[in-house]
Amino acid sequence: MAVAGTRARGLARRPGTRPGTRPGPRRGNANNTRKDGRKATTALAWGRGRCWRKEARGRGKEGVVRATAEAEAEVFHYLGQDFVLWVVDATGLVERARKLHNTTSTATQALGRVLMGTLLIGESKETSDSVQITFKGNGPLGQIMAIAEKGFVKGRLDVRRVEGDLTEGGSHSVGKAVGRQGVVTVVRKSKALQQYTGEQQMGITELVNGEVAEDLTNYLAESEQINSAMGLGLVVSSDLSVRKAGGYLLQMLPGAAEETLDKLEENIKAMPPVSELMSDGKTQEDVASLISRDLGLVDLVFRKDHSYGPCNTADLRERMVNTLKLLSVTEVRDILREQNKVEMCCEFCAERIQFSEEDLVHEGVLGGR
Repeated sequence: MAVAGTRARGLARRPGTRPGTRPGPRRGNANNTRKDGRKATTALAWGRGRCWRKEARGRGKEGVVRATAEAEAEVFHYLGQDFVLWVVDATGLVERARKLHNTTSTATQALGRVLMGTLLIGESKETSDSVQITFKGNGPLGQIMAIAEKGFVKGRLDVRRVEGDLTEGGSHSVGKAVGRQGVVTVVRKSKALQQYTGEQQMGITELVNGEVAEDLTNYLAESEQINSAMGLGLVVSSDLSVRKAGGYLLQMLPGAAEETLDKLEENIKAMPPVSELMSDGKTQEDVASLISRDLGLVDLVFRKDHSYGPCNTADLRERMVNTLKLLSVTEVRDILREQNKVEMCCEFCAERIQFSEEDLVHEGVLGGR
């Protein structure tokens, strides 16, 4: 069984973020270890936070979203005196992604973290209809992408199987697989945003270490000026199935007391990786209690269920047709001659669509070319 998670590696309070904040380096030391002796890291990046209190309370009026039989991930949203917190158990969702993409252990770790990170950031952005996050590092996995939209999240990666699976210090090295150098790109789309600006919102930052959580909190601090901390982790069994997958996203409210930041940092540093906690039977409520220990009770604003996928059938077909149009007529006819059809497979949901010669003429792939 392989355990990989993220835990506190040091406080990164950027200079000049607000009065009373102590300057410090972006990254601290990485000497924290799990109880099994393996190194574990968590991303902590405190930037200039923006106001979430009004938004969070507005969401509370919607009430608790009930669980459904199809739900594969469950997000709990909490509101504290000086912070908001999202905690997710995404075991079913990440396991479904693993089956669809047939990934090896390290690839599952990386894709799972990106899926959960995208889901959590999507939950934190009420004005967005969708959030797309892309990791493009210099590691063997190539590009990894996830999209969160309206209670669903889906993802893809260039390389699904890493031979021998990369390890570092006895545990899976997600950072080595993703790459230590590269960029993370976050694209937010919303009807309201496009109505007022006529465009989507996009931010790009350099990778910190390829471990995903710290890369995302660095993005939030650098690009969106949001104080945040994130922990993501998975437990993968020897048969490659996902035994547990979970994570959290913590964001500070403006004007939070220095003592609150100190205490939150202390609590998070003292925590085992979230995957280890959930594997030991701890719930989202337990994780929230550990993070907010000695800071008073946090209120559960709502609970929301998420599932993997799906791709809209009409959009999927259009995307596949556009891809086929990039091929020459000769290439398409060669495929038809060999297989009597052209079959396309979606890189996100593994949905397959077959096109006959008549279909290809109708769609303009062959007709008139």
